[in-house]
Parts: sequence; C-alpha cells; structure tokens
Amino acid sequence: MTVEYTLKLDDVLDGGPTEAEQEVIDACRLGHAARFGSTRPDTPTKENTIRAALIRHLLLGGCDAARPHPKGVNVVGAWVEGALDFQSCHTRLYLSLHRSHCTGGFDFDDAEIAALFLTGSKLPGLSLERARIETNVHLRECFECTSTAILRSAQIGGQLSCTKGVFSGGLNGQGLNVREGVFLSNGFEAQDVVNLHGAQIGGQLSCTKGVFSGGLNGQRLNVREGVFLSDGFEAQDVVNLHGAQIGGQLDCVNGTFSRGLDLESATIKLGLFWRDVKGDVPMLDLCETKAAVLSDDAASWQAVDTLRLSGFRYDALHSNMGVQDRLNWLDEKAERWMPDDQLAGLLTQPWLRPDFKRFDPQPYTQLAKVYDAQGDRAGAARILQRREGRIRKAMRERDLARVDGDAKFERIPQFLSYQVKGAIDFIFGRVFGYGHQPVYALGWVALIWLFGVLLYGTAYATGQMAPNSDVILTSANWLASVEQYDSCTADCIKPMTYWLENKPEATDYETFSRGLYALDLFVPLDALGQESTWAPSKDRGMWGWLGYYARMPIQLSGWIITAVGAAVLTGLVGRKD
Repeated sequence: MTVEYTLKLDDVLDGGPTEAEQEVIDACRLGHAARFGSTRPDTPTKENTIRAALIRHLLLGGCDAARPHPKGVNVVGAWVEGALDFQSCHTRLYLSLHRSHCTGGFDFDDAEIAALFLTGSKLPGLSLERARIETNVHLRECFECTSTAILRSAQIGGQLSCTKGVFSGGLNGQGLNVREGVFLSNGFEAQDVVNLHGAQIGGQLSCTKGVFSGGLNGQRLNVREGVFLSDGFEAQDVVNLHGAQIGGQLDCVNGTFSRGLDLESATIKLGLFWRDVKGDVPMLDLCETKAAVLSDDAASWQAVDTLRLSGFRYDALHSNMGVQDRLNWLDEKAERWMPDDQLAGLLTQPWLRPDFKRFDPQPYTQLAKVYDAQGDRAGAARILQRREGRIRKAMRERDLARVDGDAKFERIPQFLSYQVKGAIDFIFGRVFGYGHQPVYALGWVALIWLFGVLLYGTAYATGQMAPNSDVILTSANWLASVEQYDSCTADCIKPMTYWLENKPEATDYETFSRGLYALDLFVPLDALGQESTWAPSKDRGMWGWLGYYARMPIQLSGWIITAVGAAVLTGLVGRKD
C-alpha cells in the first residue's frame, strides 16, 4: 500500500524557509547544485544553515512551493541542522550532499533511493539497514562518520565507495549486497571493526592503502572478483575471511596484518599472493583453504608466528622459493599438541621429553603433488622423504606417550624401543630416502666399495691377503712355504710373497683384483670368484686383521641394501605415492 505524501512546505519548515533554504529550493527546481562554499563548514551561519527536514521534503517530491528537479537534491558546503529521518520512505531522486556538516544522523532504514552521495560530509551517524539504493553510494573524500555506519542487509545497485572516508565507529555491512565493487581504500580509515559478514559483492573488494584499526570481519564473504589487502593495507586487529568465496585473486602484497589473517575454508578462484608482507604476523590460518595459484616468498612466511596449513590446497606455485625454502616453510607450520593428560606424565621426566607433536602429513603431500605436476620430480621426492621421516617420528612419539606408569623403570623398555625404532628409521631414511629417493643407496654402495678397495688393496700390497682355495691350501708347495716361514728366524719370506712375486707356486691361480674383491664381497652372489679364492689373514698384520673383521659388516650391508633396495624398487617397502 502506497501512502501519498501531501505535506506543504510550511508544514515542514516552521516559520517558512530561510534565505539559505530558499536558495536550495530554487537550485533544486532548476536541477542545479546549491553551493554555500567549497569546503566543509566548521560553524553554522545564516548563509550556510539549512534544516534536514527540507532535504527530506524535497526527496519525497516536495510541493508546489518547493518542487525538485528529476536530478534530485544537490547541496555543497552546507551546515545541516537536525536528523534526516527517511526510514521506510521511497524516492527516485538522487541525494548529493557534498562537503557539508550535519548535526544529526541520517536514517535510511528500509528506504528506497536512487543514489546517495555524501562525499566529504561529516555526520554523527548513518544507517542504511535494509535500504535499497538503485545506483551508487559514495562515502568518500574525507567523509566522516563519528559513530558506526550501518549498512546491514542494504542493497546497492552500483558501487560502494568509501575511498578516503573516516569511520570512527567502524562500519557494519553484515549481509550487504553490492552489485558492483566496494572500495575501502586509499586513505580509508575505520577505528572500529569493519563487518562484512556474509556480504555479497558483485565486483572487487579493494582495501589497498586502507587502515582498519578494528580489523576486518569477512566471514562467508562472497566477492565475484578479487580482494585486495595490499599496497599499504594495514589491519591492527584480525582479518577474518573464514569461509569466504573469492572469484578472483586475494592480494596481500605489502599488507600489514598485526593480529593475523584467518582464511580457514576460504575458496580463492585465482591466486593467493603472499609476498612482501610487512611486519610480524601472529597467525595465518589456511586450514581447508583452496587457491588456484600460490605466489609467495620465504620472508613473508618467516614473518608468521603461528601457521596452520592442514587441508590447504593449491594447483600451482609461482615463486622463487627453492625446495629447501619450502621444507622450512612446512616445518614451521603449527601442530596440534596432545591432550594435557597424555603429556603430564612424560613432561615430569626430563629424560623422556622429545617433541610430542601430532603431525599432519597433508601439507607435505599437497606440496609434493604440485612439484610433481610442474615437472620437478626430484623436488617432490625430497618433500615426500621429509614427510615420511616426520610421520615415523610422530608414530614413535605417540607410542611413547601412550605408555602407562609413573616410575622410570616402567618406561625403560618403551624408551629403548623408541630409540631402536628411531635408529632404524634414521638408517632407512639416510640410505633409501624412505623409499622416495632410492638413488641414495648408490652413494652408499660406492662409499662401501671404495672402503673395501682401499682396505683390501692395502692388505694385499703388504702381503696380508692369502689364497682361500682348499686345493691351494693343501698343496705341497703351499705347505712347504708355510713350514719354511714358521721355522724361519731372520729374513723370512711370507707365503704370500709367492703370489706377489709370481712364483711358480702361484702359476694359474686367480689373480687378485682389489676392485673386484671389494665388489664380490659386497654383492651377495659370489659371482666374481674373488671372495672364494682370496681372504685377509688376521694373523699377519694390522691390515689383514682389519680386513678379516670388516668382511661381515660389508657382507651384511650388501645383503640389506640389496634386499631392501629390491623391495623399494618393486614398491613392497617405502613409498606408497
């Protein structure tokens, strides 16, 4: 039901219009602006003072004595007395009140208006709750609101521009719906919280060079284009974008987040730009956040005190960070501690205090997936190796934390088990990269082989290697040479000398090769004939003694590396992805 507005000018303005008000009436009739000065007045005068009731009267269509032009009401540099109560009213006109000083608040709750331009004006309060504005709302260019500006559930058909606006009481735009962009930028200042909880923005949300002393609440915010918290953006309280839907990019380059940034469960259709962040960031929550691209730098991650990455997903990386920088990034992420009742018994005993953190492998898996997709398989393998090492460490610590009993001796078996498992995991990681980098084993093979070459080559050169064939060792020549050596008192010739000097006793016998001997000893196949025909003599010198007792560790390492290496390559042990 529409109620017709029938008030006359004399009913609205007690005593009739003043000269200043008549100037407004005449200018509005012609579609001109009523100008009382080029700057916002600090004091009222007869020449610049108008009543808010006149503005309301004109917006509602006026009367024969004060009929506005279809362009609407346009006033510059006025001192506006009283509150403008336009609640639940409707008009197709524009209200342009530039660089004016208003003594009362503006109430546009449930109202309809074509546009609202308050550029450079100052007023004690503004309420647009559930208001419908056909085009734009401009609260910019030194606009000042000394209490909370309320735009809750308002519908704006154009843009909301608060560039260089000052909001002493913050801005409440919960449920706000803006068809185009929202600009809280380039000198925008809010001394209390800016609340855009559940707001719908059809363009971009630009907060570049804006100062948010009370933080920004954008929970479940839906922005069709990008969000810019960059180029001098400063938030002195938490920026909360929990569950936000961002159709473009989220740009935090050169932003300051003094109390942290919450992006939990947010979706960013394009890139998340976390570069050149200023100052320390107490908290950055990226749990279950999704972004198409992550563009970042190491310094910005290092500025974060508490970093939560569980469930963070991204499809590509654009950065100069290397694999080690990435590993440092992941290692710094926050873990969830065990419940206090599980830790209480352990923390009372200093000898049982490893790092009892619960480990989440997902961030490592995600990073490795992206590296592999971008063609860096070696980097992906390093990341998965680090992940596996931390998984195994976490498993050992959880097992230790579940141990019952307070006495030390009750924990000793579990503590020893913890240490043994740790040693096994350490060896598996260093030798096979937990199955993700089996090429490590080749380095160990080369190292062990080189050790064997040097050891047994030296033993042979000093005559401390002996034939190992039953046929040779029972031959008359060998027995005679041994007997002669045993009964010799001076200038004795060792039996090995016959082989070193190619004596007849050594004719047609297997020639010693230090490289082949070391390889034959390490490879558990005895396929080269060296191990079966030669052996170090532990009774003929230090090198023979070392070679004799080194055979078992070398052979054991050969068996282990060969067997585990085969299992790793076939997928039975180690890597699962």
